Formats: sequence, structure tokens, C-alpha cells
Amino acid sequence: MLPWESDIRDPVADVRSPEMAENETLDLWSPSNRRWQAFFDSIVRGDSPDALADEAIACLCRIFKRLPSLLPLKELLDAARSGPVAAKRVARRCRRGRDYAELMAQQASFQSDPVAIITGVALAALDRILEQIKSKVVPGQAFPDFCEFTKLRNAVVMRVAPRIESLARKVAEAPDQGPRMPPVRKAERERQQRALLAFSLQPCSGTHG
Repeated sequence: MLPWESDIRDPVADVRSPEMAENETLDLWSPSNRRWQAFFDSIVRGDSPDALADEAIACLCRIFKRLPSLLPLKELLDAARSGPVAAKRVARRCRRGRDYAELMAQQASFQSDPVAIITGVALAALDRILEQIKSKVVPGQAFPDFCEFTKLRNAVVMRVAPRIESLARKVAEAPDQGPRMPPVRKAERERQQRALLAFSLQPCSGTHG
């Protein structure tokens, strides 16, 4: 029995263990959406566009590495070559990771090439997440109006888009394996530097005799 088939036949499968409860969803506020919540935290912290692009790519890599255990990714891509009807038929069977399955079916309406489909899914997923973040942080101290957030959004997408195609090629070549994780990049380095700086600025405790 395949993982996604077991989910369909057992409606309480997600309740039995924390591992089974894990999901990949585009609902930013879902408790199971830990990956994109980390991206949201990076925006709230005021990370640079370069760092946010690194975080977004890391998120997408982890998601596409996880998806084969949640849904029949290769079957979805094969069905998409036949068009949206076949892709939607497969997507309807997906209980977990369904948001991504539906995005693939939507992309099948525009293209049949697996690399183009995965690229479209990744960009659409990022766009949907950014829309939810915008509704949360605008207006606010960092983003007093939509214009300020749009500037950041465009800067991040501009940096992410060229790298997504490379990611999409890796996924298309071996959809059941998932892409290799990228090396630690600027987002992580900036977090480490902030943590070290915060630690160094802490006042000394205790008394000296």
C-alpha cells in the first residue's frame, strides 16, 4: 500500500502519530506548516532580500523532498503531460500535500513540460504564501503600506526565480527522490551572526570580589 493510498483509506491516519500528522500545506497559519512559518519569521525579523531568497529556496527544497512521501509526485507529473483533466484526477486522490497537487493540476492547463510545471508550482506557492504574509504585516511598523511590502516582495521573487528553475530540473529528473538540500547560505549566516551579536551585548551577571 502506498503512503497516499493509506491516507485515503484510513481517515484517522493523521491522528495516530506525530510523523503521520506532518503535512505540506499552503495555509500559512496551519500548525503543520512549519517550513513557511520560518520564512514568515524571517520577514518579520527584517532579513535582507538575499537572505529571504535563501530561506525561500531552502523551504521549497525541503517541501519537494518531502512531497514524494505524501503524494504520487511522479504520477502527477506524468498525468500532467496528458493535460489538466488527467492531472486533476490524480490530485483528487491526494489527501496530504493536496495544495501542491492542485497547483500541479492547474499548471497542467498551461504547460506539459515537467520542469515548467514544477517551476510554476514553486512560484505559485511562494506567491500564495507572500499574499498571506502581506495580510498579516501590512500595515505595520516594518511595512506601513502595501507599496513597501511590494518592493520587498519583488526583490525576493527576482532573486528566487532563476534558482527555482534549477530546483525544478532536479525534481523533474528524480521526482521520487527529491532535490538535494542547498548548503547553508546567507539566511542562516545572518541568523548566526545576530545570535552571536545578541549574546556579546548581554550584560555580565554576578559580582566581582
